[in-house]
Amino acid sequence: LEKNIERKLRAYNTPILGFVILLDQDHEDCVALKAHLKKLCVQSGKTNTLVRIACHHLESWYLGCLETVLPLYGINPSKYQSKRKYRNPDALSYACEELKKLTHNQYQKINGSRQIGAVFPIDQSTNRSHSYRVFIEGIHKVISVTAPK
Repeated sequence: LEKNIERKLRAYNTPILGFVILLDQDHEDCVALKAHLKKLCVQSGKTNTLVRIACHHLESWYLGCLETVLPLYGINPSKYQSKRKYRNPDALSYACEELKKLTHNQYQKINGSRQIGAVFPIDQSTNRSHSYRVFIEGIHKVISVTAPK
């Protein structure tokens, strides 16, 4: 993705379009990574681009909404969601492994994300992941700027 951002953004000529770039932090410096991606967007000439970094991994967002995720795997979320470590899922640096452990190794990255994505609530107020809430707020801003009046 990173190697092609500038070229791909430049190829879109529709003036109303807004762009969203979402990347896992993957143990990189979040601020530096975001600044680098924004610079590539500016170089492409597209200033209507939202860049967000999922801290630390996208699975942190899933852990922020266990009441939606765990039932997909036949697990009652009530005893997990209130546990201290799930109150701030962005602090878990190995969210994927945590999700696998919670689901008794049923969760798999690609198929799990497809399955979870189909039912995952867009309402950011119900998710305990700050990173997710910031992402959804950003999406709302892009929509309000790019939506036809």
